[in-house]
Amino acid sequence: LMIADDHALSGPFGVFTERATVMNSLEFTNPNDPDFNYGTAAALFNWNNMTARTKTTDSVEGKAAWSFDIAAGQWFGMGVMTPSFLNMRNYSDGYLNFAIKTTSPGPMRVGIKSSRAGESFLVLGDDGAEFGFARDGNWHRVRIPLNRFANIDFPTVHQLFMIKGDPPATDTTLSIDDVWWEPSQSRPRPIGNAFGVFTDNDDHKTAGEFRQGTDGNFFVWENTLQESDGGPFEGGTVKSLTSRPGRTWFGAAFTPNIKYDLRHFGGARGKLHFAMKTTSQSVFKIGLKSGNVDGIGQKWFTFDPKMDPFKFVRDGAWHVVEIPMQEIETEVDLSEVSQLFQLLGADGPITEILLDDVCFIVE
Repeated sequence: LMIADDHALSGPFGVFTERATVMNSLEFTNPNDPDFNYGTAAALFNWNNMTARTKTTDSVEGKAAWSFDIAAGQWFGMGVMTPSFLNMRNYSDGYLNFAIKTTSPGPMRVGIKSSRAGESFLVLGDDGAEFGFARDGNWHRVRIPLNRFANIDFPTVHQLFMIKGDPPATDTTLSIDDVWWEPSQSRPRPIGNAFGVFTDNDDHKTAGEFRQGTDGNFFVWENTLQESDGGPFEGGTVKSLTSRPGRTWFGAAFTPNIKYDLRHFGGARGKLHFAMKTTSQSVFKIGLKSGNVDGIGQKWFTFDPKMDPFKFVRDGAWHVVEIPMQEIETEVDLSEVSQLFQLLGADGPITEILLDDVCFIVE
């Protein structure tokens, strides 16, 4: 199946918004119409425990807003579905924008879904947390990098906005407005001798650096790892990690908001450079990823205590590892690197692993 570029949408795209800058938006229809599955209009599906409010609510912009009553003790969720997918390839480095208000303090997640890959949800935290907003009954705006949604095939998106939450302790309400997709921004393309991902060494960021909290962040997958004590290889910061109790796998990655174009560091002269130490006998992998679909654009390197690669030794001392980029770019498209450095263990927990001085260099 080939998805033609001329069918790709572009510009600010409205899911549910009345803002003047959005020229192209979904049209909504009744999902119970027998022709729905053959049409082009979208529908809002109430999956569970979200009843449209009979009382009117204010909107954050325009005249209309979605507003729901949610009963205590049941999970809730809804999604905006199109009967056929939309080609959103021009948004994978953009942002999902929406306004939300509630007084419910419970966990909530927002997601999107594609036809040819899967669905992905991200946690909406409390005020101050990532994608957080105050649960004070006032409108708050949320802006989520679309690159953060895992395993999404952007040319075949058919649910452009989903939200679900754990059972609230008391009856509550939830309102949503001004939902729209912001187009992709230009990918950063570092040029120079070294691009820093996680390093305090100035010589390893002459081409700039990945700024945690601004350009993206270091994300632990499904809360599988926790910080541990450990001194740095250089500078004053280190990623010192150990598995959380009861976890049988672990994973984490430096993930940018916008994919990086790292072609400058490809070829025979380029290397992924990092320092690492551990005494753990767990098998783990180090990897890089491009694109947004699982299993495509991915390269893993297995570290096994029976035969660790790149001369790494598990003696509790720091060792510098350098992986030739020629071995990475056989699978990874360096023009769209979506995860700059990954750590994964699937065969049990790890007692402790330390990472530092992560960068891309070209000699």
